[in-house]
Amino acid sequence: MAEKEAPPENQETEQEESAEDKSSHDLEHSGGEEEIRKRQRQTSPTPSPRFSYSPSASPHKHATFEELLAAAERIQKLSLAHEVVTNDNFKLSPRKIPENTIHKVVHDMVHKAFWDIFSEELEADPPMYDQAIRLLGEIKERLILLLMPGHGRLKTQINEVLDLDLIRQQAVNSVLDVSHYSEFIISVMAKLCAPVRDEEIAKLKMIEGVVPLYRDIFRVVELMQVDMANYALDTIKPHLKQQSVEYEREQFDEILKTQQDGLVYTRKWLRGIKDRLVPSVAPAASGAGPPSSSAPSDQPEDTPDRATGSAEASGGPEAGDASGSQMPEGVTISPLRLLNRAYIGLLEWDVQDYHQYPETALTDRERFLELGAQLKKACLIASVLLVTYTNVGPALSGIQGFPSKLKHGISVIVADASDFQSIIPSIAEQVCREVSLHLTEIDLPQMKPEQTTALKNQVLALGEDASSVRKLIDTRAKEFLLACISSPPGGDLASKIPASLKTLQRQMLEIAGLYTRLVRHNRAVYGPHYSQILAKILQLPK
Repeated sequence: MAEKEAPPENQETEQEESAEDKSSHDLEHSGGEEEIRKRQRQTSPTPSPRFSYSPSASPHKHATFEELLAAAERIQKLSLAHEVVTNDNFKLSPRKIPENTIHKVVHDMVHKAFWDIFSEELEADPPMYDQAIRLLGEIKERLILLLMPGHGRLKTQINEVLDLDLIRQQAVNSVLDVSHYSEFIISVMAKLCAPVRDEEIAKLKMIEGVVPLYRDIFRVVELMQVDMANYALDTIKPHLKQQSVEYEREQFDEILKTQQDGLVYTRKWLRGIKDRLVPSVAPAASGAGPPSSSAPSDQPEDTPDRATGSAEASGGPEAGDASGSQMPEGVTISPLRLLNRAYIGLLEWDVQDYHQYPETALTDRERFLELGAQLKKACLIASVLLVTYTNVGPALSGIQGFPSKLKHGISVIVADASDFQSIIPSIAEQVCREVSLHLTEIDLPQMKPEQTTALKNQVLALGEDASSVRKLIDTRAKEFLLACISSPPGGDLASKIPASLKTLQRQMLEIAGLYTRLVRHNRAVYGPHYSQILAKILQLPK
C-alpha cells in the first residue's frame, strides 16, 4: 500500500535577493563598470493578455510569421514563469470551457459521441469491446503518469492487471468483464489521490452502470492529474525561484530582438521621473535653499504622484536614448534613487496612458495597479480616522475598540468603491453615527450640532483629490513604501510605518510586503537594462 504524500511547504531561497543586490550595485556604478551593448530589434510580437506590447514602431520588412509565433511563445513562457515565482498562491486548475461557445458545443458533442459509442458496443449482441480497450489503455497510461519514483511495485501491478494483450484476448473470446477492471482502477486511484479527493473516490464506488462509472473515473483521474501537477510545482518552486531571474532576463532579451525598439516606454517612464527630480536637486547642488512659499507643499519634493513619464517630460519614441533635457551643471542624481522613485509611480498610472506602461513592468502591471488602488483606499481610511480624532479625540480616547469599529465600518463602505466622491457622504454619516453611539455608551454629552456639522464637512472634503489631509497621508504612505524598497531585505517593515498609518498596520504591511517583493524581483531581472538607460539619461561618465 502506498501512503499519500502531502506537498512540502515552500522553502525560501536567497539567490533572488543576491541577484537583486548585484543589480542594485550595477545601477550605482552603471556609468563606468558596465559595457553598454546595443541590440538590433526588428518587429513586435503578438500581444498576450498578461504581457503585451503597444506597437511603437513599424515591423521589420524581413520578419516572418514563424518569428512572430516564436516571440509570442516566449512572452507566454516569460509570463508563466513570472507568475509561478511571484504568486505564492499560484495553482493550476482544471480547464473550464466557457458556456455558450462553439468550443463548448463541439467539446460536448465529441464527448457525448464517444460515450454513446461505448454504450452501444457494450449493448450489442455479441458485445463489442473496441472502445473499451482504448478506454482501459488510456486510463492505464494516466495512472502510470501519476506514480511517484517509489511506486515500483504498484506500477508492476498496474501493468499486470491492465495487460492490454490479455484484455484483447478476453474481448476476442467475449469474456471481457469491464466492471472487474473498474474495481481495480478505483482501488489504485484511492492509493494515489490526494486527501481532498477521498470523497470523489467514495462516490465512484456508489455509481451503478458501466458507462456512468467510467465517465466519472475519467473525470476524477483528470482532477488527480491537476493535483499531481500542483504537487510537482510546489516541490520545484524553490528551484524555480533560484533560476527565475536569469530565465526571465534571457526570455526578455530574446523578445527585444524581435522589436525595432522594445524599451520605448521604459525610457519615457525613467526620463519623466528624472525631470521631476531635477528641480528638487538643483537648489541643493547650487548651495541655495529651496524656494520659499506662503504655504508648504503637500507633495514631497521628489516623490512622484502620477509618475507616468508624460510626453511633456520626455520625448516620444523618436527620442531614442537621448536624455530629453540636459542635466544642470553640478546636479547629480543616483541611478538607484531615481529607479526607486520611478517604482512608486507605477502604483498610480494614468488610465489614459495605460498602454504606455513600461515594458519591463508589464508582467506585474495589474498587480501594481491593484496595490495602488489598495493604497489609495488605505489612505482614505487613515484620513477619515485622522479627521475624526482631531475633532473628537479627547472625548473618545478612553474608549477601547472605537478605532477598530470605526475602521471596520469605513472599510466595508470603501471595499468595492472606485469613485470616492460617490461614497464619501456614506462615510461621513457612518463616522457621525459611530461617534454618537460611543459617546452614549460612556455617558458623555453628544456633540453640539455645529460640531457635528463641522466633522461631517471635514469628512466630506476628503472626497476631493485636492484634499490637503489626503495628500499628506498619501505622501507618508509613499515615503513608507520608498523606505521599504530602499532598505536591505529582511528589515522590520512595521517599524517604518508612519504614526498616521499605525491604525492600518496590517493592511500596510500586506501592501508593502507584496510591493517590495515585486520591486526587488523586477530590479534583479531588468537591472542591466535600467543601468544602460539611466547611464544615458543621467549622462553618467563612461
